[in-house]
Amino acid sequence: CPVENEKRMLVSLDLRQMNRILSLSKENMYVVVEAGTVAQDLEKELRKWGFTLGWDAEMLEFCTVGGIASLRSNDIKRNMNGDLEYSIINFKMVTPT
Repeated sequence: CPVENEKRMLVSLDLRQMNRILSLSKENMYVVVEAGTVAQDLEKELRKWGFTLGWDAEMLEFCTVGGIASLRSNDIKRNMNGDLEYSIINFKMVTPT
């Protein structure tokens, strides 16, 4: 990142080890995942159970669930599920304080 004229603080988080699917409720149709879960990997696992994220496969390879959520990426090409903010039920966030 060029920092010469940058006035904002820049933060980069490595979430690669936070990549587990913690639970899947077939009855209630929800999944609990860690923020570093790559969307493509999650999509593959969900399809084994007959579910889908409903997001366009061409961008799933490069995005984590946490990254998509933090950016409120509503411009994702969606198949059927509407805006991302309506797909999130709950999340936990850790801050320095």
